[in-house]
Amino acid sequence: MNKDILLEIFQLLGGAGLFIFGMKVMTHSLEAVAGNKLRNWLAKLTKTKIKSVLIGTIVSFLIHSGAATVMTVGFIHSGLLNFSQSFGITLGANIGTTLSMQIISFDIGKYCFLLIAIGFLTEMFSKNESVKNLGKLFIGFGILFLGIEVMKEAVAPFKKSEYFLNMFKTTDASTVSGMILGITVSTVFTGIMQSSGAMIGILFALSSSGVINDFKFVFPLI
Repeated sequence: MNKDILLEIFQLLGGAGLFIFGMKVMTHSLEAVAGNKLRNWLAKLTKTKIKSVLIGTIVSFLIHSGAATVMTVGFIHSGLLNFSQSFGITLGANIGTTLSMQIISFDIGKYCFLLIAIGFLTEMFSKNESVKNLGKLFIGFGILFLGIEVMKEAVAPFKKSEYFLNMFKTTDASTVSGMILGITVSTVFTGIMQSSGAMIGILFALSSSGVINDFKFVFPLI
């Protein structure tokens, strides 16, 4: 394999690593800020199915669906929630993930260092623990977008490679084999990274760089 291509692949993986790390920093920071309160809110605000869906959407939007689902399982085991309440939260978690991914799709990566700087200064100079955690939240948000920018830079050269362009055309939603292949590949990579958000982040980078320029090739992967 060409040395430059190998370095670009490592850069892509490194960008995905930054994306996942930033997401985890955000999750831990929000849990630290509102952990106990969040538990109480979930117990009180899931009395009806509509409220369950709404709270699942909000929590997942803030701390990613994986964390919301794990927390829900814990609440069921502890007796705070029943199956009916958890079903609404899980449904809302998928809606919340869609909303959070929509924000990530906006081209605001150029402000990633500003977010990191604000978070760093807030965490460094504040003496209030909650404010410090909010600072870490900004740092995580900035690192997440930094990961997106790193991935976009890494995949840009792929646009000139016929091999990679033809490879992505194999996940064609207009064919049964393309759908099956796309779903299988994306499932495997998502399982390895343990983050659907990171997989979607990579697809954003590929699309914005022009490597994937038709929705029918990215649909099976999503």
